[in-house]
Amino acid sequence: MDYFQLLDLKKEPFSNSPDPEFFYGSRQHLGCLQKLELSVRLRRGLNVITADVGMGKTTLCRQLIRRFAADKDVRTHLLLDPACSSAHEFLCIIAQMFNLPVDPEKDTERRLKEKIKGYLFEQGVEKEKVTALIIDEGQKLPYHCTEVLREFLNYETNSNKLLQIIIFAQTEFDQILQEHPNFADRVSLYHKLLPLSYKETKALVQFRLREAAEGVVPAIFSESGFWAVYRSTGGYPRKIVELGYRVLLALIVQSRRKANWRLVRSCAKRGTPIKGPEPVLRPVFAGLLIAAIALGLSAASTEDVASLWERFAPQSNVELMSAAPAAVVPKPAVKPPAVKPAAPPAAPAVSAVAASAPETPEQQAQEAPVPADAAPIAPEKPLIAASRLEEPPSRTQPLYAAVKEPAAAPAAAKPEPAAPPAGLVNMWGGRFSGYSQIIFWFDKEVAFEGPALHSREAEFRFFNAVSKVASYREYSSFPGWVMLKKGDGNVQARIGLPLNLEGIEHFVEHDPFRIIVNLYHYQQPRVEDKS
Repeated sequence: MDYFQLLDLKKEPFSNSPDPEFFYGSRQHLGCLQKLELSVRLRRGLNVITADVGMGKTTLCRQLIRRFAADKDVRTHLLLDPACSSAHEFLCIIAQMFNLPVDPEKDTERRLKEKIKGYLFEQGVEKEKVTALIIDEGQKLPYHCTEVLREFLNYETNSNKLLQIIIFAQTEFDQILQEHPNFADRVSLYHKLLPLSYKETKALVQFRLREAAEGVVPAIFSESGFWAVYRSTGGYPRKIVELGYRVLLALIVQSRRKANWRLVRSCAKRGTPIKGPEPVLRPVFAGLLIAAIALGLSAASTEDVASLWERFAPQSNVELMSAAPAAVVPKPAVKPPAVKPAAPPAAPAVSAVAASAPETPEQQAQEAPVPADAAPIAPEKPLIAASRLEEPPSRTQPLYAAVKEPAAAPAAAKPEPAAPPAGLVNMWGGRFSGYSQIIFWFDKEVAFEGPALHSREAEFRFFNAVSKVASYREYSSFPGWVMLKKGDGNVQARIGLPLNLEGIEHFVEHDPFRIIVNLYHYQQPRVEDKS
């Protein structure tokens, strides 16, 4: 019994052979095939396709031959290895591919060229056939072979070329084009294949499993497993296939039915080193600051945090951090103010000139004192129960402990919830009840208002830095916490990453839905009086 039958598959889904039946037509691959087919049928001459190793050039080449196989008016000839020691050897190989009689000892280069020219004229003019020469591994072409191909392109009629040449090569072929401008000038179509995106990577794996199952497709990869495949392979088709094969073997050995993030990553590490996408910048000082926070930064004073920030922050941020306000002690019997981030328009950072400008009526209304006899307003009833904000697993406990939710106060006193040092903000990306969420911790009650929150790409302003958060579906607000729920589980939104704020970043990669992101900043919040 074959191994793939244990997973309810009829065929091997991740074969390393360029099987046309398992060709996944991504948008760029289909577009490239259409351009090549059109160029060949219009007899444009020279076409060049370049890509890195493992990008599917050979599979694309076989697919092109398969498209022309049913057309009797197009004759394709495939040259797998163009590395020839001389132009005479290269001409002999081309003549034999065209089924011409060749005597390597007697036939000179001129005679071979005349034979090939006569054959192309007969096929292209008399029989009105299209002759296509497809060359794989084109980066191996030496200079004398490119000169022969350039001369072939001179065989033409008043309306078209007699020989259509398609070269599939690695990116090293670009250097050949630069060194031989007379040959590069003949290129009619040039296309470079790029790595697949996350959606295309997921679609490729699902397509191969669907073709191999021939029926009900087994759910072998979880959502986190798909993301791990993309992160580990960088979107290179050959690496995706190799990794998928190792994952299937691991599932059988471990008697499992589904591959998650951890299993895929372990399979990627055991195989040939695979270079994925460029990792996010993680400054050295980030670990130092997060370690200090985990050891008890929540009990430190504002001045201690400010001094630590000035020590490790980039030079461009020291001025912003030094202007942080001191802790705000609320007066008794005064309505607790609400923090409202700035509106979506990308206004510049607050400067000394803007601070000295006269206040607008709206700002004066915000800063107007509340009557002393006004009764405190009870906090809003949260849309999401506080029980859903329980501490995550123990592996994330050190980072979470610094911003633990304060204990509930007696209902009669109705005091404000305990808060970290003034202006200290923590953003934690975790997973609750199947949703990817980002939680913002403030030292005051926060309420987001306005239609911009529900737009496709909402902009919020925190401590003079504009952040973009994509497609949040709903939100809730209650003292101490603000939770934004993102209904779309696509990890390409990069939980925590879209905030793109200048500050300290620390990542603990366990699962794409369990990426811990801690950004600590000082902010000067805008206070709004709702009286």
